[in-house]
Amino acid sequence: MRFMHIISKKMLREFWERYPDSQTALARWYRIMQTTEFGSWRDLQKTFPSADLVDDVIVLTLAVTNTA
Repeated sequence: MRFMHIISKKMLREFWERYPDSQTALARWYRIMQTTEFGSWRDLQKTFPSADLVDDVIVLTLAVTNTA
């Protein structure tokens, strides 16, 4: 079961260049999503306990940073 199709690492990189505190969490998330094939929603929740399913969208809290 594939939950995420990553369109562009460039967008992630641009974000963490603007908000450097986010780089570790985003790079970790990217690496996990590129290398893991989750078999179920429960498998994804084991890796990302903060994951929520809202309608048909998965919402993840990767890190709390001050981006304001």
